[in-house]
Amino acid sequence: METARRAGRDCGTGTPSIVLAGVHLRRGAVDRATEVLAARQHRWDEDLTWEHHDLLLARGDVAAARGRHTRALALYRRCGAALDEDGIANAVFAPWWARAALLLADLGRPDDAAPVVEHGAALAARWGTPRARGLALTARGATIPGPDGLDLLAEAVAVLDDSPARSELVEARLRWGTGLLASGHVIEARRQLREAATLAARCGATREASRARAALHRAGGRMRRPTGSPLDPLTSAERRVVRLAAGGARNREIARALFVTGRTVEVHLTSAFRKLDVTDRTGLAPLVAADRGGAA
Repeated sequence: METARRAGRDCGTGTPSIVLAGVHLRRGAVDRATEVLAARQHRWDEDLTWEHHDLLLARGDVAAARGRHTRALALYRRCGAALDEDGIANAVFAPWWARAALLLADLGRPDDAAPVVEHGAALAARWGTPRARGLALTARGATIPGPDGLDLLAEAVAVLDDSPARSELVEARLRWGTGLLASGHVIEARRQLREAATLAARCGATREASRARAALHRAGGRMRRPTGSPLDPLTSAERRVVRLAAGGARNREIARALFVTGRTVEVHLTSAFRKLDVTDRTGLAPLVAADRGGAA
């Protein structure tokens, strides 16, 4: 987008703006997301480009983030109507129904959410992918109180855990964790909320990581404030070990430098590998470099 702007040209498609707005939104920069979408809004409305569904969904997401719930729901429904008009029945293509159902659940309007959930469930059943099924289970679980809703959210997590749908998994874990906490299952709630916060931080989704961290604190757990760094999921001790390991230090050298045992170094590295989704210390260097670049 910046290259096109400098050349005095148009990108020729609205997709980069929609994607960029989504990234800003996940990082909590709601104003920036609004600006990106507003910059081309008039042209999109005139051209009715093939990205129209995604545009309506993105506008709805921004409106919801700004607390404009009525407008958000109206945009989501317009997205659904446009998809129906175009004969698009892919459950995960601009999944307005999932966004609308979760927003209605958060607003305490489960009865209004019920037909939306049923619509999405029918689409997901036909599409059949883990992402679609997980979205439908999360939407239904969020709108049903008590143990039945928790069971659906647990199933959503199980389905999404084996899929590439990371954002959807964060949402499912977060809602399951908060539901567990409300039901008095504090220990399991902490585990799910910590997993949600860790995965969100790993994906750079600062806004979701902050939500999960706040819920974890309500459950009596503790976690570093997310900054958008790839090292956000790590504890302070794990960060110190990882930085030394990324610089080429061996376990024995790390133990001497930090005045800990070799076994402690091994435990911290194993935990860091799991949280950062790397298999060995060679994968640590680019993450540490990115952390330092962000800090600079």
